[in-house]
Amino acid sequence: YLTLSIIIFSLGMYCIIDKKHILKILTGILLLFSACALNFTAFAGFMPHLDGSIAAVLTIIIAALEIIIGICLASAFTCSFKSLNLYTDEEAEDNDNQEQNA
Repeated sequence: YLTLSIIIFSLGMYCIIDKKHILKILTGILLLFSACALNFTAFAGFMPHLDGSIAAVLTIIIAALEIIIGICLASAFTCSFKSLNLYTDEEAEDNDNQEQNA
């Protein structure tokens, strides 16, 4: 379970670091929350208390709220800018050129 959690957490971090699209960032945050919930659940199996399970449920609730708020922000962003891309086409080309030169 811990290996799977590390893989999910790494995918979430990659989605956040590669910040080109707002929905990709929100998906990355959701993956981070999912990895944390998986860790809490895995460690709850080793303890007789319900602390890990309660923390996992709270993490899932927070992740659901994050998705609701994210969808609202994405719809407002789309109405204002007519796109979900965080960069304009010119800025994206400049970023790609800088990455290639580095």
